[in-house]
Amino acid sequence: MKQISAAEAIELLKKGDNAKPLLTGYTITEPLAITEPFNSQPISDCKFQSVSITANAAISFSFNGCAFANGLELDGVTNDYFGVSSCTMGGTLTIKNCNILTLHIKGGTTNIHEVDFRGTKILHELMIRNVNHVSFDSKSSVEDRFLISERCGSLYFDGKFKQLEMGKCTPIKESIKAHFVGTFNSIKVVRCKRVELHFDKLDADETSLILNKESSLFFDSGKMKDVTIEGGHYLLMKFVAQTDIKLRVIKAKDSDAEKEKVSKEAQIDNLDLAAFIANEKNKLHFNNVDFRKVNLDSFDNYGFFQVNGSKIRDEILLTNTILRDANFNDVEFLKTCTINIRDSYLLKTTFTNVRWPSDYKIYPINNSPISDLDPAELKKLRESYRQLKLNYISSGNKFEALEFQKHEYDIHYEITKKDLGKNWRSWTLIGNFLIMWTHKYASVFSQSVLKPFAFLLGGHLVLFFFFLKVHSLGVEFGLDHPTCDAFWKGFGLYWTTMFPTHPFDIISFYSNQKVNIMGGLDTLMRIWSAYFIFYFISASRKYHL
Repeated sequence: MKQISAAEAIELLKKGDNAKPLLTGYTITEPLAITEPFNSQPISDCKFQSVSITANAAISFSFNGCAFANGLELDGVTNDYFGVSSCTMGGTLTIKNCNILTLHIKGGTTNIHEVDFRGTKILHELMIRNVNHVSFDSKSSVEDRFLISERCGSLYFDGKFKQLEMGKCTPIKESIKAHFVGTFNSIKVVRCKRVELHFDKLDADETSLILNKESSLFFDSGKMKDVTIEGGHYLLMKFVAQTDIKLRVIKAKDSDAEKEKVSKEAQIDNLDLAAFIANEKNKLHFNNVDFRKVNLDSFDNYGFFQVNGSKIRDEILLTNTILRDANFNDVEFLKTCTINIRDSYLLKTTFTNVRWPSDYKIYPINNSPISDLDPAELKKLRESYRQLKLNYISSGNKFEALEFQKHEYDIHYEITKKDLGKNWRSWTLIGNFLIMWTHKYASVFSQSVLKPFAFLLGGHLVLFFFFLKVHSLGVEFGLDHPTCDAFWKGFGLYWTTMFPTHPFDIISFYSNQKVNIMGGLDTLMRIWSAYFIFYFISASRKYHL
């Protein structure tokens, strides 16, 4: 490759044109400053220290297959077309105070390190490929189409953009970091892999995110009038600060999903709305989404929040959250899902056809055992069950309300047990504990008919044994001289005395005389029977509205 000076390179530019380009295959040994107008032509296969252009080509010019050791700068250039194709650049490509109709930039086998736009207007089309870093200041704009594709590293968009599209981008290293700060008519990110999209203080009319893989989204203030996410796999979707946003997550087209070999339903590993305040203008609609984790810690919803036709696999966290009129419709919490709810307001939230885990259990924070929680934490957990119970009752769904009521009472049992442990001499606490103990173990909080029936029969059998010992009624328990007649008489007497309204005088089978059975044992039998008959009736009527 022949070496020439900067002055010789300028002469070749003046003599060459598109039909006969002359600056081809040279090594320019010193910095090249182009300060005078030159003919339109491609500059090919050259090696430069650095290039500075402050003059205009007649119509267009381009660098093809060139290498720049220390960068390329355009300052104040006005041209119809400028291109950088299959070039490598150790420094920065700086484009400032320029007005260019069409600009194409494509790195070579090693990417262009950085492209920096300052106060520049691209009037028709901007295409960028294989560039490590791209940045725009607030005075720059792309008036029409802007396409970024292939390999890239970090992107910073401040300024004004009409139609920005990132298509099939892949990261140079771990991920692509793209920051959107300016004003956008349209943003489209399609089939990109491992891209972090930061929407910071921007103003965007329309945003489409289609079938992106292993990517992350950060919404950090600004206005986004219409955001549509079609399919794709997102590691994280985080709402950082208050943002005016209308967002829809929907299925992608079957043909597109099949082509990309991904599920048409969106997959979001972590939806993070922690400390986010959704104002009246916010609309967040998640449709047919496969979530792994949903974090709604300190989420305050004044807008529209709906999850429809979706699954939550691992965890949902609602702490210090006010959902208000949020809606969960056709949502499934898988059996592996841990549900944490504490200090949250759920009474106005709509749960329609929600498939809870089979045990309907809410877990404490950090999944601590119930026995390890102090009464204050237990009361918070009880309140969560109470709100869910009342929510389902208000919607007419008593069946699932009973499931939450069972857990509410179970937590209250734990509270009474801990209270009694601190003050075991209190008769009030002893009475409360005994009531809750029998309510839990003898009836599963009025949801089992078998347990109270078993307690009724078994307990009455024990009392009946002593009853026959105390009163001479002509029959008694024992294996000495058993007869069928005695058995059936005793059997009938067993059932007669089981009813709380049984008579105070019973005719003795031995003397055929009335025997007064009033006393402490008879009173205890009546109380026992009444108590467990009540539990039996309550459980048998649990589904009666």
